[in-house]
Amino acid sequence: MWVIEASAALAGAVDIGVLRSGTQLLAADGSYNYDVAASCSGVRSLTALTALSLLAGYLSFNTWWRRALVFSLCFPLVYLGNVARIASIIFGAQIGGPAWGDRAHDAMGYGVFVIV
Repeated sequence: MWVIEASAALAGAVDIGVLRSGTQLLAADGSYNYDVAASCSGVRSLTALTALSLLAGYLSFNTWWRRALVFSLCFPLVYLGNVARIASIIFGAQIGGPAWGDRAHDAMGYGVFVIV
């Protein structure tokens, strides 16, 4: 829900009218309607990147505090990556319609991992 709220606020900040109803994001003019499903909510990327951060911290650092730092940084970075993903879908749909929003959805599935 935090990701959806932040993405809708970001869209509003650049003057894109987005209505939020629970997990749904709707264009004010009705041109698109997206539902952020549980599988797209960031839980999958959080799980994968948590495991990756634990592995990277273990292999890269000898001290426990550096490992803990790498682990703790994965949470805000996953949040920011998912906000970027949902915002890119909104921006793409606003610029080029639902087809561009769908393309942004597909591309940013990997983009979250690149950002984090």
